Amino acid sequence: MSMTTRFPLAATLAARRACRPRKVPGDRKRVNIVSSSLCDDVLDHLAPSLERHENCDIIEVNPGPGLWSSKFHDHVKPRSHILLEPDATLYEPFLKPLLDRPDSRYRLAPYSGFEWASYRRLMDEGLLPHQNVLPAGDARLDQPNNSLLFLATLASHPPKKYGTFGSESHLLVSQLLSAIPLHAIFQAYGLVRMLIWIPDQDKKLTLPKAVADRRKVAVTAETSSRIFEIAGMQEKCASSSKRSISRHPDFEMESMARVLKSTKTCSSHRQRELQRPVHSQSSWGTGTKQSEAQREMDALRQLFMENKLAKYKTDPPPTLSSSQLDTGKKSKIAGRLGKKKGVYRTATPEYARLLQLERDVRRELQGQARLDQSRQDQDHLYRLERAVAQGRPSSDAEAIRKPWEDLKKNVDAKLQNLNTNDRDRILLYSDDKRALEADVPTLMWDRRTQEPLNVEPDEFLPEVPLALLDIQPKPLPPRLRDSSDVYDYYTYIISLLFLQPKQTVREGLEALAPGASAYILPRCLSIRNPFKGGRLDLDDMRVRMLTPEMFEEIAVAWEGWPFKPSMDEFVQKMGVIPQFKDIPSPQVRVM
Repeated sequence: MSMTTRFPLAATLAARRACRPRKVPGDRKRVNIVSSSLCDDVLDHLAPSLERHENCDIIEVNPGPGLWSSKFHDHVKPRSHILLEPDATLYEPFLKPLLDRPDSRYRLAPYSGFEWASYRRLMDEGLLPHQNVLPAGDARLDQPNNSLLFLATLASHPPKKYGTFGSESHLLVSQLLSAIPLHAIFQAYGLVRMLIWIPDQDKKLTLPKAVADRRKVAVTAETSSRIFEIAGMQEKCASSSKRSISRHPDFEMESMARVLKSTKTCSSHRQRELQRPVHSQSSWGTGTKQSEAQREMDALRQLFMENKLAKYKTDPPPTLSSSQLDTGKKSKIAGRLGKKKGVYRTATPEYARLLQLERDVRRELQGQARLDQSRQDQDHLYRLERAVAQGRPSSDAEAIRKPWEDLKKNVDAKLQNLNTNDRDRILLYSDDKRALEADVPTLMWDRRTQEPLNVEPDEFLPEVPLALLDIQPKPLPPRLRDSSDVYDYYTYIISLLFLQPKQTVREGLEALAPGASAYILPRCLSIRNPFKGGRLDLDDMRVRMLTPEMFEEIAVAWEGWPFKPSMDEFVQKMGVIPQFKDIPSPQVRVM
């Protein structure tokens, strides 16, 4: 079914965007929601949590044609709904009916949501009469402000890059998250919930689904917020980038099974399937690529068995000159002679392909067997490691520790015999397993309480899938909130260590300052606790495994280290002051 017949809004919007820019100015690269059923299903999914926001104020960035805006408005029934739409001329036919409603609570603000000055203007123009900037130190700054909601649709196709950020949406989401602990922008009114549509491919930057994808933004976001994916594309359908690294499919299935056991299912056409993600199988060498090679090999074998294809083609023997005989080519040609004297045989293209497939499949199966054995060793090692940690400091723990140490030496020796790619896979498998099976899973994705709804590309115009993130701010931990120095060290250390996420924690701390690991690591108990995602042997504890709690312990210990570098030296080491310092609070920004 074509896009225009499924969603009439798509045809109308496409016609409006087709107008000449001189006549109708506006950004034609923006991605908008055109599916009414998607909006309805998302609101049904969110309904229980939206009850506390009835009669609130809404700030919405990029409402576009207003479909999502009107659906959300009718559900929540806000007392005011501010539409921050910089392309008001382009979307006027869609927004005007909303603004002209009797007793309309919509207000159009033709400003860009990417400029902090726009949010100050809302206050200056009296569009937020029920909101007040709270003074520094007010306890309400760390309490949810349910009387205000922030909505945004941040996607363009092709994406607009900005500096080192792959897209403007990544930039704005990063800065909105950074504003939470600083109580900047509209977070100065209290902790404000944010519902943001972003490109589906960008969601892993904020809400990674594998340890390999964890970066600074995800860790700092987790420090001051809880993030849930409300809707997005299921992995089996998603066109993941070449740089995307997925975890082992068994972990994906286990994570999904945990959620489905404890929650009710959603609408059948939105429900996600409990199955191995296709591209995850391929990345682990057990999926579609190997199956296709196996099928092709079996098909060729069958044709040869039925004598439908020939293995060799017969040609007359070549005439060799005396010079060719002298150079040793006689032996090469002789090796290609058949059993009958004077018969010269070469493999047909089909037979040569079969031989190559047999070699490839045999090599892949042998490599897969080694990986399977290594994964079993890692599973056994993890069980022993938890047993040792659980029994400390009893005598039983010492009895268990010896088998763990022996197995660890054996596993480490096997790892050294693997090639670099296979070794990296096993280390990633080990990290993902510990992240998932920790008492509190390391990844926010694995702590979700509901499965996201599935979306389809044609529910957007252009047909680029988006994901909806629900960002619910929370207060900083007391030790970070009560000491600005500790918080600064916390953000700096995260930024520096994640420059090389695969390095060990010991290596990372030593790179920051010689002697740092010897002082700091003994004071960080959670890093050695397998039940919290840590490792008994810190030479196996990589930066990408560190939780916010672990980084907090590192920052507190660093602040008390007598030989720590000065703050100026720290900032100089980073090269630039982090963006957290660049976001002013609304009450101090000079316009």
